[in-house]
Amino acid sequence: MSAGGRYSRNEGLFGAEGQAKIARAKVTIAGLGGVGSHVAQQLAYLGVRSYALIDFDVVTDSSLNRLVGAFDADVSAETKKIAVAKRTIHTINPRSLCRGPRRQGGRSRCRCSDRAGRHGLRLRRSGHLPAGAHRDMR
Repeated sequence: MSAGGRYSRNEGLFGAEGQAKIARAKVTIAGLGGVGSHVAQQLAYLGVRSYALIDFDVVTDSSLNRLVGAFDADVSAETKKIAVAKRTIHTINPRSLCRGPRRQGGRSRCRCSDRAGRHGLRLRRSGHLPAGAHRDMR
């Protein structure tokens, strides 16, 4: 990280080692709606590069006013909120790594406890997760 680079203001606050720790941080965000989409965007701007993203909802007309990165076309395409978050994060930092729930047999299977256990920062809003999906994220 250079003193005049993208994260120079962060380095002024956190120091170069602090910014390096932010870049190495692994973050799990469960729920990518009104709050989670803002958190994802700001963490990307902060310099976080590794994400486990969890959300099973699609973009709707009623969510456009609060969902960062979503457009009218996402409503008609029934774009998943997780895809919008990935797009937002990759637009900010193309070198970031975003993972979502694994697909098995045509159905999403969330291994939240596995992902959350490997990530240092866990943010969740469990209102739209399937029953039991967030059980081990406490």
